[in-house]
Amino acid sequence: MSGDPRYERRAVVLQKLEALARDLVTRAQADFCNGDLESANEMASQAINADDRNIDALIVKAAVSRVEGKAERVNFYASHAQGLTIEDFSVLVDRLCRNNGTRRPSPVAGACRSQRDEATEKLFPDIAA
Repeated sequence: MSGDPRYERRAVVLQKLEALARDLVTRAQADFCNGDLESANEMASQAINADDRNIDALIVKAAVSRVEGKAERVNFYASHAQGLTIEDFSVLVDRLCRNNGTRRPSPVAGACRSQRDEATEKLFPDIAA
């Protein structure tokens, strides 16, 4: 974070970046739930810079976009969530928005909520709880 070069094994660096991304996502989620959308968006962006495979950071960015009424951005983030269908991604965004009391209708048309919830619980039992 300080910008000073370091020389470490690749595996160690990747672990540190993943841990940093998790911490940043935790802060982003808290900021989002507290209504600080600007900070939540910034923390999520930093998390993506640390670990571009972090789906939780994409979920926060999509939730911020949904609250701001930017559906095209929500779809953009959903398309970059590797390993998730748009429906499953939308369920996770719905849950984060519900925690903030800002739930907006999902942009995914024709998907049954109960089926999406069941699919998410199978894929992510820890998150679904």
